[in-house]
Order: sequence, then C-alpha cells, then structure tokens
Amino acid sequence: MDVFDVKRMMRKETVYLTDGWDGEDREYLEARCHDYLASWQKQQSVAVDPEVGALAIKQLCDDFSGYGPIRDLLEDQHITEIMINGPHSIFVERNGR
Repeated sequence: MDVFDVKRMMRKETVYLTDGWDGEDREYLEARCHDYLASWQKQQSVAVDPEVGALAIKQLCDDFSGYGPIRDLLEDQHITEIMINGPHSIFVERNGR
C-alpha cells in the first residue's frame, strides 16, 4: 500500500478518527489515527510500511487541521509569502525574494 491508499482507507473513518477531537489537539488526532491504523492492519492481516503509515497520518492530520499540504510552508519561518493561484500553482517567497 502506498500513502494514497492508506489515506483513502482512513478517510472512510473520518467520523471515528475525529470523535472527541476539539479541532486543536494534534497529538490526540495523531494518536487516534495511529491506533486506528494499527487495529486495521491487525484485522486485515496487512502490514503497512511504517514510513508510509507515518506519512499518511501526518498528511491526514494536516488535512483535518485545515491547511493540508501547505502546513509545512506556513510553519517555515523563512517563508514571507505564499501565493496560491490554483491546486497546482503555488508560489513561495523566501526571505522577501
């Protein structure tokens, strides 16, 4: 399974994964996702590569928290501007350039 497959499978359980989540506590959300993935692997007798699982959980948590794929850009202190012109057209200005 690749990251896309793991995310697609876990998105089907969005209600379960976000149950009790206050919208801010990322550790709670990550723990729910980790627990669900471990349980799913055991039930299905499927092994997901740990790096794939970790990346899928990170991306899901980024998506659930509202900023999705640009979260890392928003947290980078060297980025001074992000311009989004569409889903495949993103420009980033670093240190004012």
